[in-house]
Amino acid sequence: MLESLRRAGEPYGIAFSPLRFLANTRLALEASEYAREKGKFAEMHTRLFEAYFLEGRNIGERQTILEIGRETGLNERELGNHLVNHTYFPRLQKARRLGQEYGVKGLPTFIFPGNQRIVGARSYETFREAAMAAAKAAQPDRRGS
Repeated sequence: MLESLRRAGEPYGIAFSPLRFLANTRLALEASEYAREKGKFAEMHTRLFEAYFLEGRNIGERQTILEIGRETGLNERELGNHLVNHTYFPRLQKARRLGQEYGVKGLPTFIFPGNQRIVGARSYETFREAAMAAAKAAQPDRRGS
């Protein structure tokens, strides 16, 4: 996986940090839900990815998440209270159940009409082909007109 990440980032000048550990991202996911409610989801999501993949920071640690939250303009104290109380954990559980219903086995998973799936980081071309196939399948059959 690390070599494929390195190769994928190379053409764009992205240098991935060596992954020395596998972070438990549950708290980061909870923090992202708080950020969503505050209109800062995109910023938080981006900073968490940068922190983990580019900077080699442990986004499973509460203090790291609080620092990233502060960097994105979130209220650190409020975020900390939500993390301690696991305010957003039920929302994560609901999303997990929905993923199980759809048969999601890995992340990210993209589901297109007709149940076509793309799992994991894939090329732009893979997504383009899937979108084109879905659009074609959605068009009515005009042969009989």
